[in-house]
Amino acid sequence: MADVEKKVMVEFTRDYVVDDERKGTADEESYAKGARKSLVASSAAHFVSRGAAEYAKKS
Repeated sequence: MADVEKKVMVEFTRDYVVDDERKGTADEESYAKGARKSLVASSAAHFVSRGAAEYAKKS
């Protein structure tokens, strides 16, 4: 059975566009400042380490 990575909630602290081959197209992945998103822990850490998001506090 495959390991399932835990999901965590982040809140974006600035507008952020993922810099990949889709950037600048209709398919680009972007997040608005203040948006909250549930992500696998490794993806959440990626955005937090770049200063684009912070771990969301429970409300």
